[in-house]
Amino acid sequence: MPSHGACSRRSGPHSPGPGLLIVLAVALLIASPGPHAAQAQPDDWADSDESVTMLRGSAARTGVHPGPGPTSSPKHVWSVHLGDLIVSSPVVADELVYIGSVSPTIAAGGALHALDLLTGVEIWRVDLDRGDGILSTPAVANGVVYVATYDGVVLAIDATTGEEVWRSTLDEPIYYSSPAVEDGVLYVGDIGGRLYALDTEDGRREWEFAVGEGNERSMGTPAVADGRVYVVAPSARRNEQSELFALDAETGEEHWSFVAEDVGEVRGTPAIADGRVYVPTTLGSVYALSARDGSVDWRFDSEREISATSTVVVDDEVIVGTDDGALHAVDAETGERTRNLPDMTGGGFLTSPTVADGVVYSVDTGGALYAVDLDAEKELWTVDTASLGSSPAIIDGLVVIGDEFGFLVAFG
Repeated sequence: MPSHGACSRRSGPHSPGPGLLIVLAVALLIASPGPHAAQAQPDDWADSDESVTMLRGSAARTGVHPGPGPTSSPKHVWSVHLGDLIVSSPVVADELVYIGSVSPTIAAGGALHALDLLTGVEIWRVDLDRGDGILSTPAVANGVVYVATYDGVVLAIDATTGEEVWRSTLDEPIYYSSPAVEDGVLYVGDIGGRLYALDTEDGRREWEFAVGEGNERSMGTPAVADGRVYVVAPSARRNEQSELFALDAETGEEHWSFVAEDVGEVRGTPAIADGRVYVPTTLGSVYALSARDGSVDWRFDSEREISATSTVVVDDEVIVGTDDGALHAVDAETGERTRNLPDMTGGGFLTSPTVADGVVYSVDTGGALYAVDLDAEKELWTVDTASLGSSPAIIDGLVVIGDEFGFLVAFG
């Protein structure tokens, strides 16, 4: 498809991404899972008009979910086997859960699934081509589910029926960049350093922004707020810094970019709140940047490494987890520490923390899911999930999360 208003900082041929086989081989070598609890019907169910429509809760990627979640030690409510691996995170709208899965390249590809939130019963699925899969998280808007596949295909699927509305094939594969949808435009990045803006009506490219040459850069998950798109572009070159870009949401033009100085590389997904962009670095710092011009408002130094997690911004606080399992809470205006939260005992953070109703939910490197009460500054409970990279959805009294064996599990 032709691009409109294209903005580029690179030229040169595209090179194909690596096969999905490596990812799957690692997953399939892991021992088979233990027994999962049978489906259970809760006696009472909390009705909610709230939704979790995108990764990190919304296009601003603040990491806040509507909740409520269980405050006492949860039990299995239901579990369902969907594929061989789930690193996609669930999104929820109108009492349906949407999530992507991965299956072996030698058989059928992965799929996009829609399941009943109450029972876990699969309502429909959209099977992908052989060898394709979904590693990123879907987005739901206006009755349509949008999902990006490993092969670089963006699909728009009717959220009720599972019927395809349109598809758009991008230039490179899409690994973990999850779509953001805002004001009729879908934003997503590929592993070749390109960020795309697609019309949600028909998938037509509105514009694209590129940085680097060949596969020297990749594009992370974009965040969108107040007419701008923010995205981190990690570098594949040794000793070359990753970069945070602020782009015009309508045209793709670059407003500013940011590189961290002497405190590691910017990583994860930016979180946008109250005119600031919050982003962590690999060496454990968190920056608060002016959304207008990228200037530094403050920097918090945890002095502990942060590999991949993103920040949560909730009630004037910024929360981030580090590789050794420490959980830090700082004032969103000043960057000063506000609470002494307990460390996770099972390892570092494997996925980004999520907050709902004053409780932080996070998964450690062993796959254990923790719940920490912010006000009480104490751990509420922990439960084993076998999660590899999926972040939980916290809604209607449930915690819904995918695991490394291809199960989607609900605790409540």
